[in-house]
Amino acid sequence: MSEDKLAERALFGSSSSSDDEEEKEGVESADDDDEASERPHFELLRGSRLPRGLSLHRGALDRKTARTLFDVLSKGLEEGGGAAGGRQAFFFPGEGLPRWALALSARALSTLLQSGSWPRELAEREPLFDMAAVNSYGSSETGLRQHVDLPRFADGVAIFSLGVDAVMRFEEVEAATTAAAAASVATEGRGGAKGAREEEKEKEKGKGAVACLLRDGDLLLLRGEARWRWTHGFGSGDHCLKGESIDRSKGMRIGVTLRKMKKEEGSG
Repeated sequence: MSEDKLAERALFGSSSSSDDEEEKEGVESADDDDEASERPHFELLRGSRLPRGLSLHRGALDRKTARTLFDVLSKGLEEGGGAAGGRQAFFFPGEGLPRWALALSARALSTLLQSGSWPRELAEREPLFDMAAVNSYGSSETGLRQHVDLPRFADGVAIFSLGVDAVMRFEEVEAATTAAAAASVATEGRGGAKGAREEEKEKEKGKGAVACLLRDGDLLLLRGEARWRWTHGFGSGDHCLKGESIDRSKGMRIGVTLRKMKKEEGSG
């Protein structure tokens, strides 16, 4: 049995516990041909499509496992302190991933092989992930700002969501860049602002913005276009999906992101 499988069993017990969960809702993938209206956990805010390479796996962790992991990680974040606007912890290559991260990597691998969300050569790389980041935020704290993943990371990212519900927003890069440029021009004068808004509207035609609801125990997988051509992030305060407010006042959300660093040029 592999080290990852041993770690998974040590922390989570048999992997069948989550597979038999009655409330597990399955997979929603942007690579499918289904209509967006049939995906209740996504909302098209602008445009007519979802990011390719984005897949959402409901209930990848059962409630008991998700709660146990949330308690362990929140305690570790409190003991380690944190930066303003939330608490963070990072585990880099060479340090050795903690047991819970190895277990989550194994769970992600099992999900990938069952769902076929990633090409097999990507899903079976060794190691699947070698870096972990933990972020926790409350409803009143600054969320994770819109960003595109840094190029030093290899393709294929897994994000486990723990705690209260939250809405992640995706925006196509060109649309986000145009909006930022328009905001900058607006400071130059009223006339410039009006012209910038008109230019923004023209350039945003055909560009997309998507909202995705993440619940306790969910797994979000990103690769390809979903990472490089779309930004992703969370806002502070109330989150909304399809006109309904998502209550985030009752606790914290913890996100665990697993990545793999690219090999440096000239390295073996």
